[in-house]
This record gives sequence, structure tokens and C-alpha cells, in this order.
Amino acid sequence: MKRLFSFLCLIFAFNSLVSALPSGLQDEFDQVVFDVRLVGGDEVFFGLVENEEDCVALFYDGGKAELNILTCVAREYGELKKLAYGCKLLVKSVATRSDYERKSIHDQIVAKLKEFAKFKDEDYDTVDKLGFVKINWYETDSFVQYREEFAARQTKKAVTKLSAWSYNDNLKNMLDDFYKPAHEDVDVDFVVYDKVSGMTGPEDYMQSLDSAFAKGSECPDVFSLDSLFVRKYVESGYLLPLDDVYEELKDELVEYPVKIGSYDGHVYALSWLMTPGAMFYRRSLAKKYLGTDDPDEVQKYFCDTDKMLETARLLKDKSNGSCRLVASSDDLFEAFLGLRKNPWMVDGNLNIDPAMEKYMDVCKIMHDEGLDGQVARWSEGWFSGTHDSLKDSDGNTMEIFSYFFPKWGLNFIIKPESPETSADWAMCEGPSAYNWGGEWLAAYKGTKNPEAVKEMIKYFVSNTDFLGKYVDQENDLPANRKVQDKIKKGKEDPYLAGQNPYGTLYDIAENVDGNLYQATDQEIEYIFQGVLSYYVRGKNTKQEVLDSFRNLVSKGLGIVAK
Repeated sequence: MKRLFSFLCLIFAFNSLVSALPSGLQDEFDQVVFDVRLVGGDEVFFGLVENEEDCVALFYDGGKAELNILTCVAREYGELKKLAYGCKLLVKSVATRSDYERKSIHDQIVAKLKEFAKFKDEDYDTVDKLGFVKINWYETDSFVQYREEFAARQTKKAVTKLSAWSYNDNLKNMLDDFYKPAHEDVDVDFVVYDKVSGMTGPEDYMQSLDSAFAKGSECPDVFSLDSLFVRKYVESGYLLPLDDVYEELKDELVEYPVKIGSYDGHVYALSWLMTPGAMFYRRSLAKKYLGTDDPDEVQKYFCDTDKMLETARLLKDKSNGSCRLVASSDDLFEAFLGLRKNPWMVDGNLNIDPAMEKYMDVCKIMHDEGLDGQVARWSEGWFSGTHDSLKDSDGNTMEIFSYFFPKWGLNFIIKPESPETSADWAMCEGPSAYNWGGEWLAAYKGTKNPEAVKEMIKYFVSNTDFLGKYVDQENDLPANRKVQDKIKKGKEDPYLAGQNPYGTLYDIAENVDGNLYQATDQEIEYIFQGVLSYYVRGKNTKQEVLDSFRNLVSKGLGIVAK
């Protein structure tokens, strides 16, 4: 059935292609070399046809009332097919008209056609008036000139081959949608290691990297690194320094992601995005219990951790116990990490910053006084708090006032979990500037193409055209100051009742301390969160838990824990 449907579509597409040709030529073309037709809504056609007389034509209708036809004898149309194939890949990279518009496929194809036809004496012109079709004819002589120019360009441009690894699709999509179309002289062999290789998560990805680096062979030229393990590799000695790239771009890059990617005076990893955290709260609950839902006014209730705790008590009291500040006190962990003055390791010794002792005390108070939902983060109950379905031990519904997240938490957790609460959310800074998550690009120090790799990383962290389109496509936050003004002015979010969160997020990012990040963070924080529950639930004293924490870190990491 699928084959029959495809065949019928092909016949329909061919008929559409042929019928669009000028009168008198419609009967001459009898073979479809290839054809692409978008589905959904308005249709966009693209095709290459040829006839028995060795005449070929390239047809393109970009939905903007324009028709382009190029003809030549078959023995000279190799260059045409290369051009057509490149355009075909652009069209096939999207499935719907909305994707076609969003990715500016029309503009990219027109650019290719202009390049191809630039040898014709008459100027290439586009016509934007709907209902009017402009026909551009290019005869055999233009193909001869194009062939000569094409050969000269190919002689000058040798293709550089690079390998790229990642643990998700982000880098692949960036390469396919943006980098490759703009760098035809670079061939990137890409592998997504958690899918193609059947791996199950970051641990497998790191094992593959470790194995390749240890052998010194089959190493990726460029690869992505998650916040969970970026510091492991930044401190590993296996990465190519990116100091020259940073020096060129330092005035436009937000500082803290650069600091996270730096070690021992050198920059080893750079990021195109950033993930500063904030506080997302329910407008209806703010109005009900605080008298306002205005982000600037609500922020006054959460300007520091003492005020936050005071407000948590206020919410519970005014709601007769139904409104809780957060679903889990675990949600405050990253916010308190951001309050530290020093990292976990100082001069080779474990350092317990006063901010983390304060976090222990706040979690204990919230548990004892019932100020949080008392469910574990990422549990079913924790998710249900976004849409008013979290119950207490007596079966009563709890109102969850807020969640602490970067922008990705709004995009991928709150919105999907609670579409019915759209326009009932807002964002304020909260008690601290903190970061949670992120992704970096790095290169292997033994790459045979260091300049090409640096150029790729530079493109992703500084090309304003890419970054602007990336924001529109992914609704994320670029770590480049050049695109800030546009984002601050034109990115209102209906889910936040029209609030534009980007200005506040950029302000938060400027206050995040990138020097707090180290390779041992993940192991230390896992141990800390594991022993904390014994204090929160009253099974051990605070001092007993801290002593246990120090002993476990000393044994697990083989370091001194004073």
C-alpha cells in the first residue's frame, strides 16, 4: 500500500512539474530524475526532469511565485545535477511548510541558483508579488561557463574531513541545519553514541572517549561535553587549547561558560549556549497569597535565603497549609551551590562552604515545618506538582508555588507537564545566581586538522546568523552577547503571560561564578545529597552527617577531607 501511495505521489508530482513548464515544452519532458514534495499545508515542489532529446530542466517553486528553469544538453549537465542535488538536500531537510519557512530554505536555494546563473548577462531577479510567475531561462552557454568556474573552485577547495561525536542530537542538528550548508568544503562524519552504538547514557559515552584517548587512535576531532562531565575532560590533558579562539571572541562571550571550560590558564571547551537558573512561580498563587504576581515585586519575597524561608512560612500560613514553596527541597540544591564562595576542593582538600551547611539547615526546617511537598525530585509526585495533582499523606491537594530551573526546565518539563496552566506562570531571579546544565564543544589535542576544528567551534559560538536562528528554533539562550539585544526585546513567552524572561536570565548569567566548577563535583555532590537525608529526617545530627560525608569522600575519591 505504501509503495502504491508513493507511486501515485510520484505521478502527481511529475504532472505538477511538467504542467508548470512553459507552453510548448510540457510534452517534451518524460522522465523524473528526482522530485521532492513537502507535505502538510501549502506545498513546495522541487524537481529535476529530462527528455529523450537530452534536454534537462531544473524546476523549483518556492511558494513565492517564482519559477526557475535551466536547460542544457545531457553531456553538459553534470554540474546542474550537482547543484540540483544540493538544493534537494535542503528541501528534504524539512517536512512541513512551517519548517521550510523557519529554516529559510527558500533563501538558501535562491542563493545557490544565483551562484549558478551569475554568468548570464541578464540580472537575476526575484519577484515577490503573489500571483505573478517569473520565468528565468539559462541556455547552454551558461553551463559551459559554470563548468569552467566550478572546476576552478574545486581545484582551489580541498575537502577537509572531520569526525564528530556526541551523546545527543544537538550537535548533529547544528551540523546538518547550519554548519554543513555554509561549509561545503568540510565533510563531517558524525556519530551519536547513545543511539548509533546502542549505548545507554553518559557513562557509556565517557567510556568510549576514555578508550579512544587512551589508545590515541580513532579519536573524534570535535565532540560535545555535558555539564556533568565537561570538567573531567577539561582537566584531562587530552584537549586542544582554544586560547586563540577565545582571545578573538572574548569581548562577546559570556564569561561563566568560558570559565567552566578553562583549566590551568587555558581554554579547552567553549559553549554556544548557557543555562542560568531562576525561579518559575504560579501567578495565581502569588496574587492569592502575596497580593501581586509582578516579577519585580515577587522577587522581593525571595531576594535571599532568609527571606525565601520567611516567605515559605507565609505561604503555608495564608493557605492553611495547602501551599508549599517547592515540591521538594531538592529543588533548592543548585541555588545554594551558586551561593558558595569557594568550590568543593581547595588546595587539594575537601571544602564544605558555609552555603552548603545553610542548605542543610533550610532543608531540615522545611521538612520539620512542612514547607515543601516532601517528595523526591523527578518522582511522579514531583511532576504532578506542576498541574495541581500532588497530594499530601492525608490525600489533600497541595499547591506548589514554584520550581527552580534554567530555561530548559520551562521548555521541557513545566510546559509539557502542565499545558493547562499556560499564562499562569512567571519568572524571577530567586535568592541566588546559579547554573544548571549546559553543553560544550571541545577538540582532541591530536587532531590532524586543528585549524578546521577551531573554525567549527568558532562558528557555533560566534556566528550571529546561526545563533539567531538557533534561538528561534530551540527557544534557548546563546552565550554570546551580540545576540542579546534582539532576544531581550522580541522573545515574549505566552506561557509566561507575555513575560520576556531573557533579560533577567542574561543578568543572572553575568553573576554566575564559573570558577566553582571542578572535575570531582559530580562524585562529591552525589555523596553529599545521599547523606543529607539522614539529617533532614532526624536520624543523625548535623555533625554526624558532616563527618560521614568527609569520610565517604576521603574513601571514594582518595583525597584528604578535613
